[in-house]
Amino acid sequence: GQMGAYYAGLGQHERALEHYLSDLTLCEKAAGRDEQYAVILNNIATEYGDLADYPNALQYNQESLALRKQLFGEQHQEYAAALDNIGGVYLNMGDNAQAFACFDKAREIYERLGIRDGMYAMTLSNLGSVYDEFGDYKRAEDYMLKGMRLRKQLFGEVSVEYANSLNNIATFYLETGDLERARDTNLRALSIFESVYGKDHIESASTMSNLGAVYEDLHEYDLAERYHRQALDIRQRVLGANHTDCAISLNNLGMLHDRKHDYHAALKYYAQALNIYKKHFDERSSHIATTINNIGGVYDALGDYEHAAEYYGKACELFYDLYGEHHPNYVTALSNVGFTYYEMGDYKKAEQYLLRSYDRHKTQFLQSLEFMTESQREKYWESIAFEFEFSIPNLAYDCYQKDSRYTGIAYDNQLFYKGALLQSADAVKRSILESGDDRLIGEWKALNDLRKEMVRLHERDPKSATLAEYEQQAEVLEKHITQSSAVYRNNRQLWETKWQDIRGALKQHQTAIEFASVLRKDGDMMYYALLLRADDEHPHLIPLFEESEVAAVLQATTPDEQYDYNQSGWRLFRSIWSKLLPYLHYGDTVYYAATGVLHQIAIETLPFNATESMASMFRMVRLSSTRELAMHHAPSQRSSAALYGGIYYDLELDDLLAQSESYTSLSIASTRAVVDESMRAGVHYLPGTKREVEAISAILRPNHINTRVYTSGAANEESFKALSGRHTNILHVATHGFYWTDSTAREQRYFSQRMAMPGE
Repeated sequence: GQMGAYYAGLGQHERALEHYLSDLTLCEKAAGRDEQYAVILNNIATEYGDLADYPNALQYNQESLALRKQLFGEQHQEYAAALDNIGGVYLNMGDNAQAFACFDKAREIYERLGIRDGMYAMTLSNLGSVYDEFGDYKRAEDYMLKGMRLRKQLFGEVSVEYANSLNNIATFYLETGDLERARDTNLRALSIFESVYGKDHIESASTMSNLGAVYEDLHEYDLAERYHRQALDIRQRVLGANHTDCAISLNNLGMLHDRKHDYHAALKYYAQALNIYKKHFDERSSHIATTINNIGGVYDALGDYEHAAEYYGKACELFYDLYGEHHPNYVTALSNVGFTYYEMGDYKKAEQYLLRSYDRHKTQFLQSLEFMTESQREKYWESIAFEFEFSIPNLAYDCYQKDSRYTGIAYDNQLFYKGALLQSADAVKRSILESGDDRLIGEWKALNDLRKEMVRLHERDPKSATLAEYEQQAEVLEKHITQSSAVYRNNRQLWETKWQDIRGALKQHQTAIEFASVLRKDGDMMYYALLLRADDEHPHLIPLFEESEVAAVLQATTPDEQYDYNQSGWRLFRSIWSKLLPYLHYGDTVYYAATGVLHQIAIETLPFNATESMASMFRMVRLSSTRELAMHHAPSQRSSAALYGGIYYDLELDDLLAQSESYTSLSIASTRAVVDESMRAGVHYLPGTKREVEAISAILRPNHINTRVYTSGAANEESFKALSGRHTNILHVATHGFYWTDSTAREQRYFSQRMAMPGE
């Protein structure tokens, strides 16, 4: 077996296979079908797997499993190891259900026997990979981290076993949008592999391939191409040009050129990859499905929608057969097919696919609330936002006149979209601090203390091992807090509010309006209103204006002119309110939630005519989202207010830090490094804002509302953060405001979310 192992280590799998087959014959003649015979069977299966001959790999692994069962029984670690090997073959074949069954049974055996060795660690990592393929990210991360920690404990940080775990978890980070962490984790793995094997090894090539995918998502295309080509070169020299690993590299190069809009080169690489895959697999393969999906993407970009729909549709069928209806690749394929039919103008077919992908993306996001950290959740949202910001709004906007269902779809989407943006980031902290659970509050405070210590460590040594350890502890602690908070879990219902719930909360003479916007295919940002009354059968969708129309008025006029009917006020009224008047009656209560450019205007005070404002004609109530109408808030037990105004933006740095120090445990020296004076440059004192908060305070205090006024240097970031958990009912901030337009903020990421996940 030594020669077989020697050639296997060199990556010369055909020669290794020759020696192992010869060893198998000799072993059977000398000792019969004993334990060593089972080991050689496994070695042969491994070489067939490395040659992508999965039927033969499966056959030899199953023979090894049967022999180990005969020799040791089913409750033995050798039998568990054989199950792991078979699971690996199934995973490579794309049969995730069979892979899971093998890995999970192996896990049960190891745990029943109390074994915590390297094989058990590999089983945990393998289970994480299967859950990742299933799209069950919570269990995927749990198992990958358990496997990685055990490998670190058993083999140390400079071991190929630990590097393999780093690669696994890096794939998870890539899929959930945590790109910086994916990059850093892959670079650590590559450093280990190169130190152990050298640069020209297939393990190094796999990690280079992963790094190329990460750099693509980071839009660092030169680095991405460098890593992809290095991986391809190593694989061709070591494995041969027709190996499936080479097809993976070709597919990755196709994706890179696709992103660079070099579509003909992309098609060439995809076609080469597909030809190699078809030599090794039948059509029911994840590799073939991914490549077909990507070819559909090229035809889509070229405007050849007939071919795009054909390839996307085939990929969709394959992903469904391989993974079932909840896997991210299947959901992505649904979205791709649906939006292609939308581009073709076939809205009926578009609906069949888009609404299914939309529902599944909502389900996946809700699941993410239960286990992802805040930053992971935000990045994951960015990876699926295309559906909520572009696909569904466009479909609804084009179809609502023919089918009233779409106004309800548009309204529900707006509620979900705003809920995701406004509430997910702070939901954990708010639910913990207001829960009354001393244990959870203690854990939350411990987490904050840990983060403060991390700031101190970062100042002294950004690369210290202790800092890295603290970062890992903080992440584990945050996730435990999230999973332990019943209040937080109950907040899921906030995202399940429907337009019917809003209607049920409205009374006669009350109207709810969700202002919304959609980026159209021609590049225009179109604003519209979703209007709802108590007796409406469905919401009303009312087109209003293009963003450039209102933005031009705001840029060319002063605030006084904007609210003067005889100057620019009539133009803003005509754009925003005039088309809504047929649905309103004098004296009605109008609940409204603004969006985009409308946040820059006090739209409730725009002129109704030359003498009256909207606020004088209607009772105007501004909300962050009309979902608030359907939420039953418990009566506040405390009445308090925090008012910020008259802020000094040009304090000397030492004065600013001295003012801030009373609100934080950090010293002036430790916070100096994180204060960016350039952020305050050119921002001037606003004397009217001090008078504003003093006037508000004079109204609140006689009404028994505990009021704190922050002005001058005391109105700083640290005092603002210190309000957290103090049950402040009213928060008023009078300061400057700066905005990006919706179109500027969105256009960069709309068309980067349609690829299936790349392989290694």
